[in-house]
Amino acid sequence: MLDSHYRTINGFQILVEREWIQFGHKFGDRYGHGVDSNDPNERSPVFLQWLDCIYQLMIQNETSFEFNEIFLRELAQHTYSCLYGTFLCNTDFERTTANLEKKTLGVWSLLNIQSTQFINSSFNKTIKEVLYPSCSIDNLRIWSVLYLCYMPVGSSERPSSTSTIQNENNNNDRQSTICESNGLPNLFKKMSRRRKRQDSNSTQRSVCIRFFI
Repeated sequence: MLDSHYRTINGFQILVEREWIQFGHKFGDRYGHGVDSNDPNERSPVFLQWLDCIYQLMIQNETSFEFNEIFLRELAQHTYSCLYGTFLCNTDFERTTANLEKKTLGVWSLLNIQSTQFINSSFNKTIKEVLYPSCSIDNLRIWSVLYLCYMPVGSSERPSSTSTIQNENNNNDRQSTICESNGLPNLFKKMSRRRKRQDSNSTQRSVCIRFFI
């Protein structure tokens, strides 16, 4: 994001329209909602990955963007929803031929009407410098508002109480076994006696087998 103008809502809309839609990104093939788009080799979420990069820049520069992550999430979700004509077909020619401008609404009509909920309250419009992203793994974040939006909160953060109690009981059993052995020598003796009993049982079984044969 070299130009701060494209970090505003209006500027970002112009950027997407010019560099992705008018330039001819094949949304129909890349996201599988186009005509005859059954070839899995054509599927590639390039636009979604780009939005994720914008999100990473946004969280590293919280005051440099006029829009928030909900704005980006709406764009990402409606890339797949087919509710708006903006991301249908592969080219502007196909969209014009299908008369989508009159048959459908553009996604920007939604985003512009509800623009108040997409505004970043921390935005500082005086920031004009170029943004340099940090690619360190420590500074990258999963886009949870998008990727984890249907996951129940706290569903996998901690083990269940039943499994916790079972683990505690198993630990107590192991500790009691060690304590009852009165040291390693006695523990080895118990292990050797157990092994002898197993050997004698196997000998008896082999004798019985020979007898019946």
